[in-house]
Amino acid sequence: MVAVAPNLKSISDPDGAVVFDILRDTFIALNMTGAYVWTRLEKGQLVDAIVNELARDTGSDPHEVAADVAEFMEQLMIRHLIVSPPDGNRSSRL
Repeated sequence: MVAVAPNLKSISDPDGAVVFDILRDTFIALNMTGAYVWTRLEKGQLVDAIVNELARDTGSDPHEVAADVAEFMEQLMIRHLIVSPPDGNRSSRL
């Protein structure tokens, strides 16, 4: 399981999202797909559920969607936008 870092503020619309990292004083722009994933992460949705919904909503191959979302999640982690639980249990959620 992952969670959105507590030091973030974001705004989303149908065209994408902008995430402001208060601690680092940086903005990150997300495209429509990134915003789709981001808004669901903010709601506490599990990554597996987001992948399933995204594949269903776009008619895309679930395996391809899972790979793309995993890559996106890695980028979010590198940028400190998401955090894993204290025990480091990232399991199959990424």
